[in-house]
Amino acid sequence: MTMCISAIYAMSDQMTNGVISTGAVDIKLDIYKSDGQGQMIDYGQDETKRFPGEVISYIPQVSNIGENCYLRVKVEYVNDSVDFSTYVTGFSNELTKIGDYYYYNKVFDSNDVLKIFDTIKIPENITQITDNKKIRIKIIAQAIQEKNFEPDYSLGDPWKGINPTESIDISHDIETDLQIDIKYEDGIKDDFIIPADFFENLKKSMPGDSFTNSLEIRNLNKNDVKYFLRFTTDGLVDKDIELLSKMNLTILNQSGQVLYEGKFLEQNKIFLGEFKINQTDKLIFNVSVPSDLGNDYILLNPKATLIFSAEYKEKDIIKRKDKNTNPETGDKIDWAITIFLISSIGMVIVRLLEFRERENIDSINLKNNNINPVNGEKGEKDE
Repeated sequence: MTMCISAIYAMSDQMTNGVISTGAVDIKLDIYKSDGQGQMIDYGQDETKRFPGEVISYIPQVSNIGENCYLRVKVEYVNDSVDFSTYVTGFSNELTKIGDYYYYNKVFDSNDVLKIFDTIKIPENITQITDNKKIRIKIIAQAIQEKNFEPDYSLGDPWKGINPTESIDISHDIETDLQIDIKYEDGIKDDFIIPADFFENLKKSMPGDSFTNSLEIRNLNKNDVKYFLRFTTDGLVDKDIELLSKMNLTILNQSGQVLYEGKFLEQNKIFLGEFKINQTDKLIFNVSVPSDLGNDYILLNPKATLIFSAEYKEKDIIKRKDKNTNPETGDKIDWAITIFLISSIGMVIVRLLEFRERENIDSINLKNNNINPVNGEKGEKDE
């Protein structure tokens, strides 16, 4: 947990029986959680790893330990700059959202306490959005003195650009725990729709258990694609690898065709099918745990890593290359034919020019010899 508190006090002079006293704006921000019995307890250093879709009791409470003031709060719930604020619920009905802040819609009197909200939720689709498993929630509470100030809630900024007298913030990193790590290669992450509880039942499996999971593949590319799956043992201890190697896995497509049947921890690529443009299919994963496993594996909590990849047809890759790429074989033939035709035309033109030149020479010779070019007879010269 990181906590940063910065405060600047606004001093209001008050004259009482000739004695000057000062009043200060002062607020306090605490984080609580429900104990499940209707009581609030300190949130503390909660290092519990959360699962997608899980709802967490998280109750920020601000207290006025100073003079009357106006209050506003801001909630940031982000992961890799993705805003999950819609997953924060249970806001007090005394707060009104204007812009980035929730404004307390009346004077926050001295000694008043306000519960800002009460629950947050881990997004179900967090695995589709980011590979980062941490979500940071940050609560910012700000106060400004009531004396000589009146907010205008009809404005986009009810505090009219005036800086708060006091600002407090508290942050928590909430780490999610995914029973399976999913990685994507070749830019195909958006082609997969994988539910939040995919292989969630893996951690609860016992000898003799079997369970089914499914995912959807959509070819969103501009060409046909072959999809593949492989498993890795990165981060696993020997006993985890041994357990996963004993478990059985069958993968079928929606039509019932068996794409793979063997051990769960297959080291080679598993071919998931060739998908036409815009083709969609649902893949079903059936997992079974051998019933003869000993007690050595009962308390293990193996975490699988799945890597999806793709291959494109060579001709499709060529189409996507830069325009400056050398032409294919067919283009070279076209160029050869064009050059041949140009050369042939040039030769014909040269032949015609040579023929005309010889014709002119012959005509001159006939004239000089007084020969009739029509019948070839020699005539008499004029006197």
